[in-house]
Amino acid sequence: MELTQNTGINTTPGSGLVINSIVRKFTFNDIVLPDPGIDYSPEEVRDVYSAQYPDISTAILEETFLDSETIAYKFVRAVGSKG
Repeated sequence: MELTQNTGINTTPGSGLVINSIVRKFTFNDIVLPDPGIDYSPEEVRDVYSAQYPDISTAILEETFLDSETIAYKFVRAVGSKG
């Protein structure tokens, strides 16, 4: 499931401005996570999935712009030692 986020640029007819939509893609441990909604920040998306994937709560968030319309967010599991 992909959701797009309106960039918030308001235009009037004939103004020549173009509104681009942003597609957000989330992954954790090579699992594609559906975007819960455009109103959620990436940190809030982490909170949404923390009950299902406990390790995501300590994961590092990497943001990559794939192109002008797509942002990939990858939650990278923190590596540490037990003991």
